[in-house]
Amino acid sequence: MKRNPHISLRKPEALSAARASGMNHVVVDSWFQTYRALLNDLGIQDVPCHLWNTDESGLQDHFISKKVVGATGKACFQVTAGEKGETVTIVAGFNAVGTFTPTMVIFKGKRINPDWVDNMPENTIVRVSDNGWITSQLFLDWGHRFVQQLPKDDRRPHVLLLDGHYSHVFNIQFLHLMKKHNVHVLCYPPHTTHALQPADKALFRSLKHHWQEAGRRWIRQTGGKRLPKQLFFSIFTPAWRKAATVENAQAGFRASGMFPVQQEVIPNELFLPSQRTEREENVVFSEADIAVALEEEVFTTSTFLPDTPNTDAAFIPRPPNTDTAFIPGPPNTDAAFIPRPLTTSRPTPSNHLQAHTIHLHRQAHTIHLQVCRHHQPSYKAAREEEDGGEATLLSPDQP
Repeated sequence: MKRNPHISLRKPEALSAARASGMNHVVVDSWFQTYRALLNDLGIQDVPCHLWNTDESGLQDHFISKKVVGATGKACFQVTAGEKGETVTIVAGFNAVGTFTPTMVIFKGKRINPDWVDNMPENTIVRVSDNGWITSQLFLDWGHRFVQQLPKDDRRPHVLLLDGHYSHVFNIQFLHLMKKHNVHVLCYPPHTTHALQPADKALFRSLKHHWQEAGRRWIRQTGGKRLPKQLFFSIFTPAWRKAATVENAQAGFRASGMFPVQQEVIPNELFLPSQRTEREENVVFSEADIAVALEEEVFTTSTFLPDTPNTDAAFIPRPPNTDTAFIPGPPNTDAAFIPRPLTTSRPTPSNHLQAHTIHLHRQAHTIHLQVCRHHQPSYKAAREEEDGGEATLLSPDQP
């Protein structure tokens, strides 16, 4: 290490394989093309006040310092109210000029105690759910508050950017509400919001920093007492006012390339985990492929035992049904793992990560949703059940 001062021992952050492979140039390039085309078609490419982003984030009443100064070789402790905290969900939204939507705070519970709303910020609504998480009905409630604050004297359309959470993309009533008020919904591709979503880039990062800072002061002052819901806003409100600023809102849109629309601002290192590595990549074949292989009596050689038939199960490139394919008749080989040789070309994203666009054409209004293939049957069934229509599913390369 002394001979190489430019390197050091680091603790890596956890990064799921789905997120690592989802954030790749193919998916992001395709999404930005859709985004630019939508803004140009609507004529709002230079109207930042009509570009909105909304998202949810969870705050826990479990405050602990990440690092402290202590004596070498001595254990360090910090008294907390418990090993785990209770989650409170914050639903927030804002546009590219820094105007904020109504903020929804969701507590865990059955009904709201009047004491819970003391000292809450302006333009805030409080709701409850069984686990403190967002639901489709609560998100629809937020949608009604959102459209109420849209300017009535400006007839130009709006664009709302959001992630693919089920309460967003499978919420038919919410989508109809947005359509009714001339709001076009555009969903981010899976596993890319950490780079593309303005709320994640600035607002929630700042909010959680100030929330933890205020919470640690509370722990020190109370000797580890749990934060009751009656005092939640005494901690949240100052943190929210420091985070929900015009500067943070505009910085989030700039850092994510949403406005100005500049894909180049996304750091290249965010794409690196999606590049191929030295590991062998397994390929999964469909049942039809396996049948053809058996018909032609094609055998592969195991990479572990030379000159022996490979009887491990194979990974097949198809969306994202990962059920194991079984070959009828003895012997039962379950499905077999066939390693594919490493290539140096730019990777094509796995089929289950190739987002498709759902176009709902009604009265010349289009709702654009980027949805994983395994969500398409569910979304189509939900929409047909809602209004008896027929959903049209188009891939990104189709007009």
